[in-house]
Amino acid sequence: MTRKFTPDGIYTAIVTPFNDADELDESAFRKLIDFQIASGAAGLLVIGGSGEYVSLTPSERQRAIDIAIDQAADRIPIVVGALAPGSREVQDTARYAAKAGASAVLVLPAYYIKPSAAGIYEHFARVADAAPIPIVAYNNAGRTGITLDVSILNVPFRRGRRAPPGKAFKIRGRGGVPVGG
Repeated sequence: MTRKFTPDGIYTAIVTPFNDADELDESAFRKLIDFQIASGAAGLLVIGGSGEYVSLTPSERQRAIDIAIDQAADRIPIVVGALAPGSREVQDTARYAAKAGASAVLVLPAYYIKPSAAGIYEHFARVADAAPIPIVAYNNAGRTGITLDVSILNVPFRRGRRAPPGKAFKIRGRGGVPVGG
């Protein structure tokens, strides 16, 4: 059973520890997860920006997801960072996270190519179509050069495209500050 994502309380964006051989340090990662749970974290974000997403290979990301979900053992929700610059890799990460038992995925807008508002929406819609878990839309303009706003994600809904059942985009900026309205 996957712990339901609730955007309440403090979710800690944890680091991904490495050992001296530059490999994922599973023991340290498990201890860090237990420490966060014992300290009262409402949920954890793994392989996010502070979790070295871009420094991990796809197989290392999958291993970090598996370890986090196993160690949390449904005690708190696990949100997985899916922070690639393109939709296909984000979809792959979101699908894997959902199958592994993650509660939600944190997604940046597609960056590097500087998409239009319709392109940003399409990116999020494709990720939503790929995995049956909630998406937390991550507004990090300093890294992507794109400022997200609720109006960007709502435009295609007014054009007749419906959100997948149970999906609602929640936009948070750095530090969890709500964006738009």
